[in-house]
Amino acid sequence: MQSYGTLTSEEILDGTHHQKGCRPLLYCLLVGTFPFNSFLSGFISCVGSFILAGDFLSISPERAFVDFLFAHTVLHLVVMNLIG
Repeated sequence: MQSYGTLTSEEILDGTHHQKGCRPLLYCLLVGTFPFNSFLSGFISCVGSFILAGDFLSISPERAFVDFLFAHTVLHLVVMNLIG
């Protein structure tokens, strides 16, 4: 049983990605959507990284690392293409 005051590294990482994804969304809601492609690419990058961080738990560590690198490369190519 985990005590209330201690956090695992996965919980800290999840919280960090959650904050990184919420900041651009909050900025877009408060200030406006003028650089919409920049907002969209940043938001997609944060959400994609958050999703990819937990996807590779059921396979071997070596295979998970290679799949993670490949998926992040594709994700960042899409983001850079969206920025234009």
